[in-house]
Amino acid sequence: MGRLIDEAGTSTSGKYIVVDRDSPGFLLLDSYGLTQTRCRTDVVRIYGPKNSLICAIPTDSVPAGVYTVDPSTLTLIPQ
Repeated sequence: MGRLIDEAGTSTSGKYIVVDRDSPGFLLLDSYGLTQTRCRTDVVRIYGPKNSLICAIPTDSVPAGVYTVDPSTLTLIPQ
């Protein structure tokens, strides 16, 4: 899984997961060529199971925006 970061009251305002290597979140980021970053505006925001949140630097193939993930296939679904 990973560590929960709570930045409520800061400019990033929210909670997100810092993924552990070899976790489903890490495998998801790796499969899309994404690099995790702090949550802020203009990033890829991925909402997973139990409303977990992972943020990543946008790429040409995965632009900034909000996504959910199919946990059975680790497929991103644009929202």
